[in-house]
Amino acid sequence: MNSTNAIFVVTCVATVALGSGPLRAAEFGTAGVVWQVNLVGSKNADGQWIDPRGLLSAKGPELGLSAQEMAQLRQTVGDVVCPGTQGTAFVVGQGRVILTNAHVFIDGNGNERANLDKCFWQNKEEPFQRIAVETGEHNIKLFTRSTAKEFYLDLAIARLGQAIPGVHPFPFGTTASVEIGQRLIMVSAGQLRMPSLPKQVTEFIRGDPERPAFEFDYNREPILQGCTVMAVGRPADAVANDAIYSDCSATRGTSGSPILVRSQTGELAIKGVHVGGGQDAADYTDFTLDGASPMGRSYSNALQLNRDILGEIRRFETSQETIQTR
Repeated sequence: MNSTNAIFVVTCVATVALGSGPLRAAEFGTAGVVWQVNLVGSKNADGQWIDPRGLLSAKGPELGLSAQEMAQLRQTVGDVVCPGTQGTAFVVGQGRVILTNAHVFIDGNGNERANLDKCFWQNKEEPFQRIAVETGEHNIKLFTRSTAKEFYLDLAIARLGQAIPGVHPFPFGTTASVEIGQRLIMVSAGQLRMPSLPKQVTEFIRGDPERPAFEFDYNREPILQGCTVMAVGRPADAVANDAIYSDCSATRGTSGSPILVRSQTGELAIKGVHVGGGQDAADYTDFTLDGASPMGRSYSNALQLNRDILGEIRRFETSQETIQTR
């Protein structure tokens, strides 16, 4: 299925990139709308903030990605769009399952969002693939409905209406937990507030004949950045977990972004899924995990895909039984 195949939806508003971690961050946009934001950066010799993010074509070679790996990212990473939400999701396993955050499909109260049968996923190939997401009870698994309290389980897997022909998803990293100082690569379908990006493509999609068409904005390329593990879990967290705290920059649209690492053999592997973060200021700020300080918080966290989670993903792929939410 390519760009000429229309998937009808009722409406779409970009999902917040953050807001599911133990700390929250917000900025006020137009009309008083609250946008969650988390920008982490470094400064140059003149004291100006350096944005670590960039388009795949520019950042890929800089971060050591091969042409084949960049083609895989275009094929397997994309926008997941449901009525009212938009985030990042990526294809895993045998090529018919996508992985993203649970809050793409449920609201802050744990209730399913309306019209989930209209969800679709769109990758970054040329031409792109746009495929319906199967969100019925047999085709979606939420690892939690309490995404605010259990940010470390803010994960969802869902089946696509069809597999992408010839798809080659990245493998999962199955080694032990990441270590402080380890390098990461974060890949997002889109990120808000990146003035260096080319203008997004705007498409008006008509759904219900009685409702107006909605505006779907997307980037033609994935957005990459290199970042570093700053902590694994935190003593301040209410529940012990192995969440990755890093200095990745993450604004609206990054929910569900894959976190990649290089294995000892040099293979690029999926190690986690971006979940959220915290920042009190609505602009770049230094990284800190000082829970006692009410100001200056800035971090990104990711759900690390441990052995238990990977086992559930594999069982989901091979089972058509009704999936029960924990």
